[in-house]
Amino acid sequence: MPLDFRLRSVITPIALALLVADAAWGDEVAAPPKKIVPKITVSRETTWATEPLDKEGFVDFFEVINRRYSAGVTIENNAVVSLYRAFGPMPGGGRQPDEFWERLGIDKPDSDDRMFFFLEWLEHNNFDIEVVGRDVINDWDDRSQSRPWQRDEFPKVAEWLDDMADRLDFVVEATERPEYFTPVVSNGGDAIFDVLLPGVQSSRNFARAFVSRAMLSLGEGRRLDAWRDLMVVHRLGRLVGRGPFLIDGLVGIAIERMAIDAELLLISETQPSAKYVAMYRKQLDRLPPMSPIAEKINVAERLGLLDACHRFASGRMSFEDTLNSNLADLEHKELRELRRIVETVLVHNIDWDEVLRSVNRSFDRVQSATRLSTYRERVSVLTTLNDELTQLAKQRQSPLSLLVIFADRPTQTRFATDAILSAAIPSNLPCLRADTSVNQRMRNLNVALALSAYRSEHSEYPKSLNVLVPKYVPAAVTDLFTDQPLRYRTVGNGYLLYSIGHNGTDDDGQGEDEKPSCDDLAIKMPVPLPKP
Repeated sequence: MPLDFRLRSVITPIALALLVADAAWGDEVAAPPKKIVPKITVSRETTWATEPLDKEGFVDFFEVINRRYSAGVTIENNAVVSLYRAFGPMPGGGRQPDEFWERLGIDKPDSDDRMFFFLEWLEHNNFDIEVVGRDVINDWDDRSQSRPWQRDEFPKVAEWLDDMADRLDFVVEATERPEYFTPVVSNGGDAIFDVLLPGVQSSRNFARAFVSRAMLSLGEGRRLDAWRDLMVVHRLGRLVGRGPFLIDGLVGIAIERMAIDAELLLISETQPSAKYVAMYRKQLDRLPPMSPIAEKINVAERLGLLDACHRFASGRMSFEDTLNSNLADLEHKELRELRRIVETVLVHNIDWDEVLRSVNRSFDRVQSATRLSTYRERVSVLTTLNDELTQLAKQRQSPLSLLVIFADRPTQTRFATDAILSAAIPSNLPCLRADTSVNQRMRNLNVALALSAYRSEHSEYPKSLNVLVPKYVPAAVTDLFTDQPLRYRTVGNGYLLYSIGHNGTDDDGQGEDEKPSCDDLAIKMPVPLPKP
């Protein structure tokens, strides 16, 4: 039996009953009032932030985020100012509102004075991509970022890097600034979750350009130039990661990983001496700390969901926008009418203070979990919370759940709360895993540098990591996923070093790229190069 028929056979009687009720109740329910004035108390328990308020008396969550992340930021010390001089006005094709430039404190950059990434550059310089060929595109997409190379191997990529050198200089300048603030502004009534962040994703392309240039320098024997470009990638990743949203943090992590992978290749290719290692580690130690993912969840993700609740309660967002209703894609007339009635009744009847208190309590649980001392403890608590929310989502899938319209106010409030939380609480476990993984990769990189220094003085790698303490590392480096020692063994003239990763299983150094069920975070030295 088609799913559509089954749905109609269950929902149509409900819809008809509600339409009768709609007519009986009259305008009080059938026609939403021109202005809904929800009863929302502004307090730490309900809105988390208590000021500033907008003209309707709601917390201005946009301004809360902007004030928090712009503290101490000026035009002179803000890395975003220089980044947009490199990007131009529309990175990735995303047009920022005028308020964005006003808050940033600069004029909108000239549309022609901007970074052209490789494919854009080919088109801008009238290269026919079909004539240039797929191989040239692959030179940029893969080859020039994954191994040392020389100009005659990928001449178009080298020409592009030379042509865009002034744009890349703006990025170098940006990464030397201590602050990072990108204004969060509404583009015509959008909610926080709808804010455009084109510069964040474009930063990843800048990172790829610097990795490509570093590999060119490495291929031409200029190891210090290569290292300098990779330090730019590190700093860029840590700056971008300081943005308020999860996407900022995750892109920052992706950029950080690019730098680490390229630096491992540099170590493999150059076998740096103890003197070089000391210089590299000194620069790594000077990097600003990585911004924890937990901060994004606790602040911007929390405020984004509270903002959505306020917009629903005040009629600025629809039921399905806020709750991701399973009715959103159903187009039958009676279902659209049903959704309108349910939305009207819920907006009027539920206790919004209790909804908001529940949202805050859930985020408090996440925040408490992220502060636990070990990774396994954090995973255990977050898994429990996610399982609870998954179960709530399943319960909400039944069309019969819409009979909540006939329930009492506490039941309706619980229904709305469960719907909001199960649809909108971020997927915390993958984010926590990514955060822990990048920190572990940095630990592995530091051990790889120590092993290189040891090898330069002893002509071989040690049989055990214990001998690195305290001359090459101040203390034994542990696995963040287990709080146990890292796995290590020599292999031929190299070694295998790894963390066992999120799954808690020793996969003998195999990662997801080798076997989907494996997730060890490994360094295989020498680093295997991709086939030409």
